[in-house]
Amino acid sequence: MNKFGEILSEMRRDKKLSQKELAAFFHISSSTVSSYETGAHLPNAEQIIQFAEYFKVTTDYMLGRSSCDLSPSTLLEPYIEGFLIQDVILMLKKLPYEHRQALVLLLEEISFGTSMRAQANQKGR
Repeated sequence: MNKFGEILSEMRRDKKLSQKELAAFFHISSSTVSSYETGAHLPNAEQIIQFAEYFKVTTDYMLGRSSCDLSPSTLLEPYIEGFLIQDVILMLKKLPYEHRQALVLLLEEISFGTSMRAQANQKGR
């Protein structure tokens, strides 16, 4: 199976859609969806863009060229008041390596603490 087909199949299943349901949304036949998923055929560029927009991923992700499945629109979402996600990423890129390391350690610690509190709350119920 080609990368596109594998990814399309996985994303379709993640959304709990049948091939028939996905085909109906795109006004194509379910056999066309099947042929994409098995790698027998590839959609044209416009169809790839439509699939990417529907699943909120990049075309590079759809084609297996990137492991990042974030939608380009995600970068334009607010992170905190006055900052978009893209602003934060741009700031992170400017940090010296040592600061990046420290920030990753801090984020891991915060994430670990959050997970531990969530587990403790579940046990307490």
